[in-house]
Amino acid sequence: MLFMIGIKPATQEDEAYGMIVPVFNKVGHSCNSATDNEKNIVYKATDAILIMAEEIVLAGTDLEMLNEGYQDYSQNAEYSAFTRWLAIDVDISELKGKPKRININLPDTLLMRIDSFVENNENYKDRSHFLAVAAQNEISQH
Repeated sequence: MLFMIGIKPATQEDEAYGMIVPVFNKVGHSCNSATDNEKNIVYKATDAILIMAEEIVLAGTDLEMLNEGYQDYSQNAEYSAFTRWLAIDVDISELKGKPKRININLPDTLLMRIDSFVENNENYKDRSHFLAVAAQNEISQH
């Protein structure tokens, strides 16, 4: 999932780079982090996103509420202190719930097409991941 990260640069040598992930505010949480080293911004922001996404799941909030994480927040006065913005992709799919084995019936030709598609597409881990993403996409359109 794509998230916009606001970065407040360090203005003095003894200050840290501050970070915020605004989309979490929309679901009643805040996601902030800091680092002394600019090259650790992506790592620290990713870690903060994963921690807060897990908290959201534990609170019973649907992670699909974070789908607006990619929006441009740079013009929002609330985030005016964050003068740099960065989009990062964080895989939170593992937090969406415990896997449950199910038994489904599909035509063998469709199953072969799915397997071939998954094998040739690096966006999917396996057949189950493909079917889960396809189901989520279909449900979100209605």
